[in-house]
This record gives sequence, C-alpha cells and structure tokens, in this order.
Amino acid sequence: MKKQYFKGERIIFSGILTYFDKSPVKNNSVQIVISSEDVLFNKTIKSNIDGIFKDSYLISFAEPEGKWAIKIKAEDKSFNEGFADFKSNISTPKGVAFYTVDFLSPFKDAEFKRGSTIPITVEVKDEGKALANASVDFRTPDGEPIMFQEVTSGTYSSEYKIKSNDPLGKWNIAVQAVKTENKITKAGGTRIPVTIRSSDLNLVLINPKTTSFFTGLKIEINAELNYPDGTKIEKANVFAVIGNKTTKLSEINPGVYSGSYLFTEKDASADSLQLNAKDAFENSVVIERTIIVEKLGKVELQIRLFYYNILVKYWYIFALATILTIVRTKPLWHRKYLELRRKKMIENKKRAVEMEKDTQMKYFKKHSIPREDYDKLMLKYRENISSIEEKQLKVQKSLSGYNKKSSENGGKIMGKIIRYKRTKV
Repeated sequence: MKKQYFKGERIIFSGILTYFDKSPVKNNSVQIVISSEDVLFNKTIKSNIDGIFKDSYLISFAEPEGKWAIKIKAEDKSFNEGFADFKSNISTPKGVAFYTVDFLSPFKDAEFKRGSTIPITVEVKDEGKALANASVDFRTPDGEPIMFQEVTSGTYSSEYKIKSNDPLGKWNIAVQAVKTENKITKAGGTRIPVTIRSSDLNLVLINPKTTSFFTGLKIEINAELNYPDGTKIEKANVFAVIGNKTTKLSEINPGVYSGSYLFTEKDASADSLQLNAKDAFENSVVIERTIIVEKLGKVELQIRLFYYNILVKYWYIFALATILTIVRTKPLWHRKYLELRRKKMIENKKRAVEMEKDTQMKYFKKHSIPREDYDKLMLKYRENISSIEEKQLKVQKSLSGYNKKSSENGGKIMGKIIRYKRTKV
C-alpha cells in the first residue's frame, strides 16, 4: 500500500492471513473498506487455501481528494479476528483538465430498495459544449466499473440493479468521464448521494391454512421465503410469534421453513399468528394473520384430537374399511334391502295407477279438466309406471338369484338328512 495515489490509479490490496503459529487462514472472508467523507468502497473477498487474498480498486476522477482511510479486516468461524489500517493521500495528476459532469437522473437523495434498478443518466460538457465519444463509467458499491452508453451527443446513460447484499444506507454514485485526444487526457467526474433501503421479501404462510385453533392442538407451521424475482432465500432467520411465545422455524428445503407449535391454555387470549423473516443481508419482512384460539375441557379435547389426529389424517383408511364392511356383509342385509325396495315399488305403482284412474274420472265423467291437461298427466303417469315396472324387474331378478341359492342350499341339507337316515337304518 502506498501513501500517495493519483486519480486514475489502481489501489492493489494483497496479503496473507495467518495465525500466530504461521498456519494459513484458509478460504476465509476478508472485508475491505475505503472511506473519506463517507464510505466509498465496501467489499468482502475470500482468501485461498494458502491464506492469500488479492483485490484492487480503480480510483475514479469523481472521487474526493484528500486523506483516505483503508481498513482490512478478517474474522474466522471461531471469532478470531485481525485487521490492518492504512492512510493514503489522493490527488489529481498534473496536466489533467476537467470536464463538467452533471446528473440528469437519479435525483439527489433519492431512495431505492435492494432488487430495484437505478436509471443513471449524465451530461458531459467541455467548456459548456456537449462532449461526444468520451469513456464514461460509474462504480458499483463493491467497486466494479460499469460503462455508460452514449444516447445522444454528450448524454450518457446506464443502469444498476441493486444487489441483495449491497450495503444499506447512503451510497454516492461516482461517475467519471475520460477522453484522450492528441496524447492529451482530459477527465471529469462528480457524485450524487442516494439511499439504499432493504429489499421487499415475499413471505408466504403455507400451513396452517385454518385460522381457528384450540388448546391442546399441535400444529405444523410452514412458510416459504423468496426475493421479488422468485429467488429462494436460504439461511434466513424465520420466526413465528403466537401470543407471547416465539418459535424459530428451521429450513427443511431451499427457501422453505418449518416448525411445530403446541397451543396451551396461555394461548387462549392470543389473537394473531405473526411471521417475521430476515435474510443474511438484513432485508426483513413481517406478515400477520388473525386467529381464534378456543379453550377446551378434557373430554371435548380428546374428541377434537381424535378428529384432527386420526380421522383427518387417516380418512382414507376409514373410507376403505367402510367399503369393505359393506361388501363383506352384503349377504346379510342385501336381500332384506331388496324386499323393502320391492314393497316400496308396489306401493308407488299402486298410487300411480290410482292417480291415473282419478284423472280418467275427471276427464271422461266429470269433465273438469281439458284434453291438453289430461294428455300431459296420463303421459306422466305412464312414464312413471313404466319406470317402476322396469326397476321391479331388476329387483325381482336379484331376489330370484337369492331364492335359487336358498333352494340349492336347502336341497343339499335335505340330501344330507336323507343320507344320514339311511345310514342309521
């Protein structure tokens, strides 16, 4: 590290992380922070298997002159840490004339959320005239240069999608313009402050789907956490809050978190289920659902638990058992059922025939209904009687099958009795 740098130069960061016994700190995070009036550069890199790390920062003509503080910090998984501080003086090289750079967008102190896109447009002038064909760029929060495109003479445009891990708070967008003609380099730059806010997170409560609960019930709470673009958020802290109790949910799949909760008598006054989540970059979200918790006695609790834990979970077993019971006990009840159906059909047919006769009486003798109504009623009765007779035939056929089986079984029994008597004689 040098004590003096000029704008347009690159600061090289390189070193090796070791413990006091000289063994390397492998694959460890190294944070590099450059600050002047405010933070200019904040980036985290990794050391290699030998503990070596290396990175650089190109000083923009838009950056402030003067003293810069450079801090390099590292901390391992056991919270052992080390750091190094440096001071460097930044100045403009001699012989470099300055262009004028003005922001058209964004506005000063505008606010943007992580995940959103910042449109950046600047106007570059040389002694009041639009400057064409310049090399114009800006630095991202981690120091990477992004080039502008010239949209009209002297006007340059670009954009930046804020990353989920970009530092929150104030960010000075530094834009520089550089052009070399006839071996003479001219440059210019400026900065504009904007504020980066935390990103919107999409937190969805998958289970429970109901809002009514009771004391003694144990539930599973499942939630899904994504960024607005659909990217699943892993290794987040997700908590469920019911009443005064907080339960941490564990990640069971990428972006999916789960936990269990047992309602006690203390939860009878709870009126909300709240979920809150925070990712590794301090983006957070809170959702809330109104709930009702009913306090139950012991007997009613056992009935409810049987319903939720047995019937609801294993309904298909009960359905299958019911079907099998109906099928296997059919010989015991089906014949009686058919006889009842036949009796009912005889009564319905008799009633239909009486209504048919009554209609004929009204039309032919009493002349109390018109022919049109008579025809409609008679057609309706005939269709009804035909339908009953058709069903009677099916029932009678089924009953005949039972009667035939009974006769065969009776014959077999009589044959056995006769053979038994002959043997005995």
